[in-house]
Amino acid sequence: MSAPTATVGGVNRPTPTEALAELVATGRSRPPAELRVLLAEIWPELHAPLRNYDSAVLVELFRRAGFVSDGPPQPDGDLLVYRGEPADPASPGIAWSTDEAVATDYARRYSTAGQTRLLQATAPPMAVLARFAAEYEVVVQPDLLTDIVNLGGFPHFVWPPAGR
Repeated sequence: MSAPTATVGGVNRPTPTEALAELVATGRSRPPAELRVLLAEIWPELHAPLRNYDSAVLVELFRRAGFVSDGPPQPDGDLLVYRGEPADPASPGIAWSTDEAVATDYARRYSTAGQTRLLQATAPPMAVLARFAAEYEVVVQPDLLTDIVNLGGFPHFVWPPAGR
């Protein structure tokens, strides 16, 4: 069964998930400028791409494209970034935010699946692969982040509570 497509103006277009799958499959053969345009268009529309792809695959795709943005500038200094995520990953993901409230909201929402954590880190310019206006998102190469601090998190939220 194929993934759904979106119909825009009577024309079938791939969903963001389908478009990312195509970029992952063909990214090495595409010119960097084309990758930048396509990633800037589809990335803000994606939901949880790390469910389908290893972060190294996505980092490689962004590295091939060069800095990607839908408006925010490439940083010339360190960025303070935040990420809300499940507490069990061995390493943090690639999608962060410069807004702590956005990351806190992600940590809170993930708590329905288990314990979460809210991380803060410093992203030097070489770690920043992309910036997007929505949610003040910053796509990073996680192994280049420094000063990673766990600011806390949320316990697993279960409803209804036990005993009801």
